[in-house]
Amino acid sequence: MTHSSCLNSIKEDLFVNDTSVLDGEVIRDKKVLSPRKVKRLGLKNVEVDNRNGSLILELSSKILKENYFELINLNNLEETFEKVKRCNIIDFDTNKLIDSSNVLRCDVTNNLKLTRDVSKVISELQIYGINNKYSCNPYPDTNTAFKDSVVFKRKVRSPKNKETQIIYGKFNEVTRNNAENRELLKYFDPELFRFIARVESRFANLQQMRMHFNTVDLSLVNVLSSQEQVNAKIFDKITNIQNIEFETIKNYKILFAMSSQMNDSKIKKTLGELEVLRLCDNDIDLIKLYLRQNKIRNKARALRRYREVLKKVNEFDTGELEMDKSVNEIKSLLRVA
Repeated sequence: MTHSSCLNSIKEDLFVNDTSVLDGEVIRDKKVLSPRKVKRLGLKNVEVDNRNGSLILELSSKILKENYFELINLNNLEETFEKVKRCNIIDFDTNKLIDSSNVLRCDVTNNLKLTRDVSKVISELQIYGINNKYSCNPYPDTNTAFKDSVVFKRKVRSPKNKETQIIYGKFNEVTRNNAENRELLKYFDPELFRFIARVESRFANLQQMRMHFNTVDLSLVNVLSSQEQVNAKIFDKITNIQNIEFETIKNYKILFAMSSQMNDSKIKKTLGELEVLRLCDNDIDLIKLYLRQNKIRNKARALRRYREVLKKVNEFDTGELEMDKSVNEIKSLLRVA
């Protein structure tokens, strides 16, 4: 939001009037960009409030077109607003607008290039639904949800303490067949996003932003200059499950890892074999004795199976799970983003 004195002109025919009068007094007098008349990539809304002399622009980084990957940042602010002007809807003094703008809401976004399959990594993140401080669901919460997406929402009532972090595979999102994506993909090759996981934290409350950016000054330049690692700190809290017993976490992770490789009936069978191994203290000689004393047709095949299961158990016990490696990679990338 900035002062409307930054404006040089607007195309009146592209706006609708939003006015209200009470007891002969004008209590609302706005011009709002008509979504029916105007569809410009990355320009979500323009609102001119004649009563309080304000101008509100709502943008996404799609406005950058060929530089979409770079996101809106301190270094491309001038480019961003020059591209708004090229939409031929409003004209304004770019430098004055940048210097006088304040942030009302925003998404803090990072593009992370992962070393593992993005869909698999994001699917594994659902294990952190075990953290009872956050809800965990696919995003968006509809039947058309991205197949590689997850949204964590902090379970609090106070608006200033709410947190929403979305993690999704950018390639699948940007290649969905819709009019906006078809327009966007005229400017770059979607392969640019092939191994990218996008992390977004959404803020629509001034107190939220002041707390997370650690500042009372929500001017546009100050917010974009912030050194606070907003996404990293929220992701750390989501993945902090130290209050849960270690064995519970370990067993849940093993079960989650199994579910990516086996169906339910096979998992149940394997869990039965794990219980036999536990009762035999994971001792293969005791397993042999157990098999000799039971009427099993193919004892050699059963023994091989127990050896395989035991090997897997030892890998879980002694090695770092792939999902743990991925979480640590995300944490590392967010800290240097």
